[in-house]
Amino acid sequence: MRNIAQLFPRWFAVMIAISVAVIAYGTLQVEPADEAPAPLQHELFDVLWLDKYPEMSHEKWKAYFFSSDNVGISIDAQSAFKLTLELFEFKAESKKIRFHFPHDGRKAQCGYTIEKLKKPTRHFDTKLIVENDPQNAGQTKEYFTGPEFRSAATLPENLRQTLEAHEVLSRLSF
Repeated sequence: MRNIAQLFPRWFAVMIAISVAVIAYGTLQVEPADEAPAPLQHELFDVLWLDKYPEMSHEKWKAYFFSSDNVGISIDAQSAFKLTLELFEFKAESKKIRFHFPHDGRKAQCGYTIEKLKKPTRHFDTKLIVENDPQNAGQTKEYFTGPEFRSAATLPENLRQTLEAHEVLSRLSF
C-alpha cells in the first residue's frame, strides 16, 4: 500500500494546512452580529405616538401606531370629527424604519430615534423622532407618548371618544 503522502503533491498539503489555519483564525475573530435592538426600540411598538396632545375638538394632530406584527396605522386628524386613517406595513431595524403604504405603493426608509424626555410633561414622557417622515412631506417630525397612551384602557377620555367614534380603537391592539 502506498503512503498517503505520495498520493498528494506537497503544495496541495501546504494549501490545505493554510486553509485550515485561516478558517480557524477567522472563527476566533468573528464577533456576534449587531442585531440587538437599539435601546428603547421595544417602546416603538403597541403605543400611540402623537405629534401633540389635542386640547380642543377642532385641533389638528397626527399620530402613528406601530404594532408588533409590523402593521401600522397613520392617523391624520383635521379635528375630532374628521380623521383620515391609513394602514401601512413597516420593518423597524435598529435606527431605521422602512415604510410601505399599500394604498398608493409609496415606500420610504426613515431614520428614527426614541428618547426619554428630560422634563416629562403632563401627558408625555417619551419622544419619537422620525427623519424624513413620509406622512409629513418628508420633513423630520417629533411624536410623543406617555403612560396613558400605552393602553386603550388608559387613553384620555376626549381622545378615546374621538377614536371610538371613528372605530379606530377596534383596529388597534393595545
